[in-house]
Amino acid sequence: MKQEGLSFLLFKDIENMFRQSIIDSLQSLFPGITWSGLQSLNPQAISEGIASAYGLQEQDVPSEMFQSLSPGLFESAQYQTYAPMMAAEGDTLLSNLKSTLGGVDVSKSYGGFAGTAASGRKEKQARDVYGKGLGDMYSNIRGMQTEALTGIQSGIDTWRQSAEAIKGY
Repeated sequence: MKQEGLSFLLFKDIENMFRQSIIDSLQSLFPGITWSGLQSLNPQAISEGIASAYGLQEQDVPSEMFQSLSPGLFESAQYQTYAPMMAAEGDTLLSNLKSTLGGVDVSKSYGGFAGTAASGRKEKQARDVYGKGLGDMYSNIRGMQTEALTGIQSGIDTWRQSAEAIKGY
């Protein structure tokens, strides 16, 4: 369970770092915006923020030009979305490790001589498989989470690019 706590902190810290970076980048468009405020921005609010930040008239940037960010992106950006999957996969990996290290596999393979060199290799292999499984799982989840956060930033960049094109930058 200690590893689960560590992974939670790692994912939460990275998630918070990305969130803060996105919020910081939005302060010129939406002063004082929060993460929950970002999630609730509708096309009209986006249009108003863009118009104000770029010195444009609202008719220059009609709300139809902008799309709200998908709620699915925000859900996919959160650690909690992946916590059940991480717990289930971690439990399966741990169960397999325990079975291999202390179960029938080791004693059957080596005639009950659990202290043999072959048994030691089997233990190392089992631990390597467990470690690789956890690493792969964390890497896959981090990739999905990063993809969602990148999607959020990309949507925001699209808003800016539209305004800059109209402004003539």
